[in-house]
Amino acid sequence: MKIRIKHILRCYQSGMSIRSISSSLLISRNTVKRYIRIYEDMGIELERLLKMDEQHLHELFGVDIDNASARSAEYKYLEEHIPEYLKRLKSRGTTRRFLYEEYLKNRPQGYSYCSFCLYLRREREVKVPVGRIDHIAGDQMYVDFAGDKLYLSDEKTGDKVPVEVFAAILPCSQITYYEAVPSQKKEYFIQACENAFHYFGGVPNAIVPDNLKSAVIKPGGIEPVINDDFAAFADHYGCVVFPARVRKPKDKALVENAVRLLYREVYSKMMGLKFNDLEALNIEIVKHTDALNNRKMYNRSYSRRERFLEVEKDRLHTLPATRFISKNRKTATGMRNSYVSLNNHYYSVPKEYIGDTVELLYDGDTVEIYHKFRHITTHRRDDTPFTYSEKQSHKLPGVLHECRSRMDDIYRKAREIDSVVEEYIKLVAVAKKYPIQAVRSSDDILSLVERFGRDRLVLAYQIAMESNMFGYNEIESILINREDEKYHVQMERQVPELTPKHKNLRGKDYFNSKNSDENDK
Repeated sequence: MKIRIKHILRCYQSGMSIRSISSSLLISRNTVKRYIRIYEDMGIELERLLKMDEQHLHELFGVDIDNASARSAEYKYLEEHIPEYLKRLKSRGTTRRFLYEEYLKNRPQGYSYCSFCLYLRREREVKVPVGRIDHIAGDQMYVDFAGDKLYLSDEKTGDKVPVEVFAAILPCSQITYYEAVPSQKKEYFIQACENAFHYFGGVPNAIVPDNLKSAVIKPGGIEPVINDDFAAFADHYGCVVFPARVRKPKDKALVENAVRLLYREVYSKMMGLKFNDLEALNIEIVKHTDALNNRKMYNRSYSRRERFLEVEKDRLHTLPATRFISKNRKTATGMRNSYVSLNNHYYSVPKEYIGDTVELLYDGDTVEIYHKFRHITTHRRDDTPFTYSEKQSHKLPGVLHECRSRMDDIYRKAREIDSVVEEYIKLVAVAKKYPIQAVRSSDDILSLVERFGRDRLVLAYQIAMESNMFGYNEIESILINREDEKYHVQMERQVPELTPKHKNLRGKDYFNSKNSDENDK
């Protein structure tokens, strides 16, 4: 009897309700109420009561002592060893069954296994303190998935298709949200969280999930590693992800209770109903969810929704104007030609990132490229295989890009010589078609200015353009054969003496009238 009274008083002092004390200690509620009423009426401090002996407690509470159980030799033995058993249960591999078998070796006529576990549970529940948490309005949203699935019925085959059920709760008002999703994959988890925000009409400061892979990549530690896409989703809505500790379900006890309410208030009322698609299933779930949120809470004068509208609605952050657009991610390495590949299409990056690992964040419209969380560049999405999307600002290495840069320099040099030279070089670039060949020909053509001078070169280009000749060999031939000089004389309307004098040549005087007469004779 002494132990029972102390257990009741400890539980009551820790904040447990009468119903919880009755359930955990397997004592009727009326008995619990009577002991608590006596304790409150006497006004004695709990610490003082716990130090009293059995006889004194009997006199204070006026209850007969149950010698058959509390003071029996079997109970005394178990009472002495329970602290040791509870300590050993914390060790990995130690089970209640193992401890019970050890107990029976020393006390063959002892308690049954059921009673042995009951006493362990009583002592554990009383000894382990449970603190009360003050939930701040609009601060956190607990999320979880139900352990039991719902099922859709395939229209063609009639087979059952399992679906997951997502649960979310705002702990201050305890307003809840439920939704069926195809699986616990990242995209469906993010979608369910987003729908919960829109159901509540606002965004809390933090999302508190357990350590499922859709939310947490690496659990545990001071700062668990959050899934990148889920972190981006939280950032879009202006909140953070604050996962519960590993193997600490009491960190989000209210969502565990929300799952129990899901079984009782939704699952049980949908038994026998068949649904062919998620939309119809979720319509039914929302109907029962609204009924739960609108119903008065147990022993309260208000419903969850009334409490939410009164204390929590205005504390939530405003929803952003646009929904979160889920983007895919891919890790790539900058290739030697300064491109990265996505679906066999190549996107340019600055040459500084050759050999570095970059992150590609892409959707149907754009491809964003990041290096160590720093934005590098953005391209328009292009799924044309084996083609290139490039930016001139990257100054990419490679023959084609070098040719383009070289041609710009060649045009500049030609312009400095004369506008005719620039015009001719541009025609050469078109005629050669292949960029590398155009660069080489243009370079060699401009080098002729050192051998023949600027004036002759300009005339040679004019002759070549009129004759549609575009190449180094053609220009060199014009200059070597002095066709530029002939062209210059013709332009000045002068007839040049092109044949040089030589003693073996008779010349024009040979054919005068005198010589003609002699030849006739």
